[in-house]
Amino acid sequence: MPFPYNFVPVDSNLTIKDKPSNRLCFDLDKNSGEMNLTIKTLTPTICGHFQTEYGDVSTETKAEIDKNLANGQNFNSKKHVIEPLFLNNENENMGPVIIPSTSIKGMIRQAVSSLLSAPMSKVEEKQYSYRPNLSPDRENIGTIIPAFVTSTNDDGSVNVCVSTMKNFIFCHNSIRNSISSILNNKRFAIPNGDFTIDGVEKVSERGCNKLKSKRGEPVHFKGKTAICTYHSGLDGDGVLAAIFSKNPNPRKAYGWGIFEKYRPNVRIPNTIIKHFYATLNHLVKQNEEDKSSLKNVLLDTLNKQARMKLKSGDIVFLEVRAGDSEVKTDGSNIISMGLNFRYRWMYRDSVNKKNGVLRQEIFDLSKEEFDEEFGIPKETNMQRSLFGFVDDESKNSLAGRISPNSAIEVDSEKAAEDRFLKNNNNSFYMVLKPLGSPKTSAVEMYLTQDNIDKRKDQGVVCTYGDTLDDESAGDLRGRKGYLHQSTCRNQSSFLNNPREESYLSDQSSIVGYVSRPETLFRSKIRFQNLENWELGALIMAVSPKPEYVRIILEEMNEELGRNYNEYSNYNGDNYYAQKIGHGRPLGLGSIACNIDELNLLQQDGNRNLDFNNNQENIIRYIRDFAKVLIQKLQNKKQIWVRQVFLSWLKMRRFANTQMASYFTSADNRGNNTIYNYHTAIRRSHCMNRKKAGKPRLSENVLPNL
Repeated sequence: MPFPYNFVPVDSNLTIKDKPSNRLCFDLDKNSGEMNLTIKTLTPTICGHFQTEYGDVSTETKAEIDKNLANGQNFNSKKHVIEPLFLNNENENMGPVIIPSTSIKGMIRQAVSSLLSAPMSKVEEKQYSYRPNLSPDRENIGTIIPAFVTSTNDDGSVNVCVSTMKNFIFCHNSIRNSISSILNNKRFAIPNGDFTIDGVEKVSERGCNKLKSKRGEPVHFKGKTAICTYHSGLDGDGVLAAIFSKNPNPRKAYGWGIFEKYRPNVRIPNTIIKHFYATLNHLVKQNEEDKSSLKNVLLDTLNKQARMKLKSGDIVFLEVRAGDSEVKTDGSNIISMGLNFRYRWMYRDSVNKKNGVLRQEIFDLSKEEFDEEFGIPKETNMQRSLFGFVDDESKNSLAGRISPNSAIEVDSEKAAEDRFLKNNNNSFYMVLKPLGSPKTSAVEMYLTQDNIDKRKDQGVVCTYGDTLDDESAGDLRGRKGYLHQSTCRNQSSFLNNPREESYLSDQSSIVGYVSRPETLFRSKIRFQNLENWELGALIMAVSPKPEYVRIILEEMNEELGRNYNEYSNYNGDNYYAQKIGHGRPLGLGSIACNIDELNLLQQDGNRNLDFNNNQENIIRYIRDFAKVLIQKLQNKKQIWVRQVFLSWLKMRRFANTQMASYFTSADNRGNNTIYNYHTAIRRSHCMNRKKAGKPRLSENVLPNL
């Protein structure tokens, strides 16, 4: 079963650019006019205009929603209730459903931008981190090595002593008195002679020992054993226990560590130290918006750590390259570090930047030159040229040349039962399956995996850069879109199961008045000052058809062989479609847009009577579009076809498509969740990246279209 979404690649080398037209002037040499559209829903569709929390809906609406409840059940008051916009809704006579113009414009803009490989703009910048020691095993525990700071250097590097024993000893606060008597009010100490800690329990766990105050045998230590201050705690212990135990004042706390054997005079390079401090600041920024009592303890600790500088006696944990069992004296094989055993390390790259440089998939305003007289770019990508822009930084702006109207439902006088879906509880309101929460942190989905062979270990995915010199870091996959699911014509495929936990929680939404398949809407798209080829691109984006695909491939002299037959030789209706509205990952929102009329206008706004509104003119615009593509792409046209165009078509294919679903994995209790699926990949990667050898790409990453 395929995944609900995928990506159309964005390649700046394939971006179609042109000098934008100034909409303020009516250009007689260009095309201005309007398209009259009929929009037909192919699967159940709802463009959510109203989103209300269940606890705030009216008494009448709540009574209709509650038909979905069994005795003793109650919906979460924070659960979202989503309803469409009606032209009027008075006296129980619901008027036509309205699809907002903003939804239609967004759909068209996404189609045009991905077709013409426009760089992505206004992509939210995000920085992520990971746990190098997320799933340690005893075989590879040695890649995380405890150390304690002895001094700092003027160049920012730090000198440490590294442990030479496989097990490290943590001291619980319950033996504070014994430790304090040895430290004598110092942050760390190396006693001259042997010493003993009485009445403690020594517990071994995953590469570390824990000393707790319980009845037990005395623990003896020989001379030159170092006792150092421990700032943080293991997950589930120390200050981080607040996150896992939901206890803001955890009793478990480990304040010291004991080094029985260690090697001195090891240097941590300043590049690693600099990224270590950057990671601490990143973690503070990531958590500062969450003011819940659960995370206040963590935030306070992170703030203290971010402000501090490493001092003599501080315990740190160092990760060395796969295959190495000890830290080199010059620290050249140290790849990450932290203050606790399962510390977090910030990826080198972010969503928008790779190696400190803006990614080629992201729009770079600094590279655009503007015409000083008119204040518009001399050349720009077609998303900005056709739909306009306002640049916050430069204060430049351009009006768009494409303006859709809202779509209005046809035949709205029919009975509600004939217009909207009802579920088995005889309610117009129904509970959707959880949509999942795809985030750009899911590298196995959002990043290309072509560089996997450049890994220097057995890691299973390409990430945002595990290390500062990671050559295998991935690129952004491109513009995301949702695949069609032509079999999704009955509500059972997308509704939540009343027996599932998310049915009552706020994880899934309630939708009301979902339009049935075959519902018709009317709309209009106005355009101004479009070149013939721009109008052809708009036609292709709004209403793609196999015939248009065949024309483009023929103009490009692409052989219409077996590889392309499935894209261009279909004779039925609705081979290609668009996606709009809520619930798209579940199969909802597939629509077909048909251009009923294409009218060109004169400068006075009247229809140009010399223009023949027929299919031949539409074909002419499509051919002009193909010819300009050839001119602009030149020797890169085949790359555009195979990398961009075919992916774009696969994303829009509706006929004979199958159901899609988010991938899930079972946890220890057998519960299959999306979270477990992604966590399993991370665990596998974290374990395998500690092993030297040839990498092997995980079979669970998102396949290309």
